[in-house]
Amino acid sequence: MESETVSYEDLVLQKVRDAGEKGITQAELAKELRLPVNIISKTLTQLVKKKKVVKKSVKDDNKTVIKYFATESGSIGLLVSLRLVEKIPCYTCKLLYKCGNGSVVSPSSCSTLTNFLFSLDPSTL
Repeated sequence: MESETVSYEDLVLQKVRDAGEKGITQAELAKELRLPVNIISKTLTQLVKKKKVVKKSVKDDNKTVIKYFATESGSIGLLVSLRLVEKIPCYTCKLLYKCGNGSVVSPSSCSTLTNFLFSLDPSTL
């Protein structure tokens, strides 16, 4: 049984890779591979868990559809750099509990936050 699952994973992963940047739906995979949708669904779930495939909602002909895309070498790239998070002045601010939109203390009126943001070099983000 395990060997069948692995071979299904290989087949599905190859089809997802072949779809490239346009991605592929679960129904398209089932049709192209001539496999039942439940097997495709289970296989895709395993590939997502293994981070070989990502699942995204995309607009296609004015409809939102779920498509699957292959990841590079089985890993998902981090879209946001987290190295500056610890330097954000809000985390050490004594007024954090009072801060909020519409309050006397707010992110939009905070000179410390403004100075921090202007001090960032966009090329290092």
